[in-house]
Amino acid sequence: MVILALMILCHSVSGQFCVIDSTLYTIDPADFTLHRRILPSSVIDISVDANAFVLTDRYLYKVEYPNLTVQDRILLPQRFNHVITNEQYIILIGTNEVILVDKINLAFRSGIGIEQGDYIPIAAFTQRGMSSKHNLFLVANSGERSTIKVFDLKTGTLDKRLNTDRVLFAEFQPHTSTFMLLDRKNTITVYDMNLKPLRRINVPPDPLFFALHENGYVVYCRHGVFLVNSSGSIIDFQPLPLTDHDVSQASMYLAGNGITVLDLYTVRPKAFRTTDKTFTHLYDLNDTRECFGLLLDENSSPFLFNAETMSIQAISKISMVAQVPPRTPKTGHQDSLWYFQLGAFINHDNALDSYAAFKSENLPVFIDTSDMYRIKLGGFHDKETAMSALELTDLTGWFILQRKIQQYGATTFFLGGQLFTMKDGIIERSTP
Repeated sequence: MVILALMILCHSVSGQFCVIDSTLYTIDPADFTLHRRILPSSVIDISVDANAFVLTDRYLYKVEYPNLTVQDRILLPQRFNHVITNEQYIILIGTNEVILVDKINLAFRSGIGIEQGDYIPIAAFTQRGMSSKHNLFLVANSGERSTIKVFDLKTGTLDKRLNTDRVLFAEFQPHTSTFMLLDRKNTITVYDMNLKPLRRINVPPDPLFFALHENGYVVYCRHGVFLVNSSGSIIDFQPLPLTDHDVSQASMYLAGNGITVLDLYTVRPKAFRTTDKTFTHLYDLNDTRECFGLLLDENSSPFLFNAETMSIQAISKISMVAQVPPRTPKTGHQDSLWYFQLGAFINHDNALDSYAAFKSENLPVFIDTSDMYRIKLGGFHDKETAMSALELTDLTGWFILQRKIQQYGATTFFLGGQLFTMKDGIIERSTP
């Protein structure tokens, strides 16, 4: 998995879309309409399965594609560096904790404290058997070394760890239950799920990333693209000056005054197209035929590049997705409400101090003692209404969907300058 500062390229079943800074792009494969949506802040990371889960510094978005409709979102209490998904959860990875979020309604499920580090996800994998395990594989980089850590998402425990040379790129293969690490010593090592090394392959110097090939590996280095067999011998080489920006580019490159298309089977140039226009960026927008790219010129005007015909055309069908609030999905149960968790404590005295501080601000918080001492505000029938008010405050926490907690009495209070009323444990916005 490779994360770039300005561009993240994500594969999907129906095609691909790319993210450039804070703008999401897709091309509808039916009529090649370019859909574009601008988010309030830059995208940090993205994970795609049936939907795209888009991480920014303040929000996690659930986005439908190719139309880029925001189906749901959730306010984040802090910055996270990566997002990855498995069958059940959206998994947010920070420097000292992992957070599990429900894929259906984006509600907080649980958190795992981890040792401070610069973590990059490799895979979130389910091991099936007598007792299924949901494992999260992370790489923690420190100087010239890396540590592979495997966490059990059910128990929150660290199952395994392995120290190795600094990892440059990681690739997970679910059909073989293996993952491959490219390290700074120009070696690809294949591991099983128990961190047992299965084989090692030496590759050319200065590698950026690699892709699987039926005869071995296509290795992308700073000075070219190599075809390497499973024994590490170089079969073929194509000189192409590559940079970190090209890491997710597989077959299309801006080269001087033109565009080079690479045949990934032979690692040979398939075609070259000269241009009289200056293009600054080229991003793969491949459908199943892997032949389309998105070109941007100096003015960020979009053009469609067809690698089969080597044609370039201005994209006239551009659909700018309206910036309207998402429709938050309804709660799963009639007796479930949204609660905003402001803190969780093991120590009872610390919880009481936090509780008193929030009560002094006239907030109707309570302490939920179902496991830890959790300071909560709620409940809300509508998460979006609560979030639109809370994002105007300096309060930080997690939205949790749970069965209604009985509270008695009535009170009024302000959130984000808006007046709310709580009666018998249900909070509603007051109308003037």
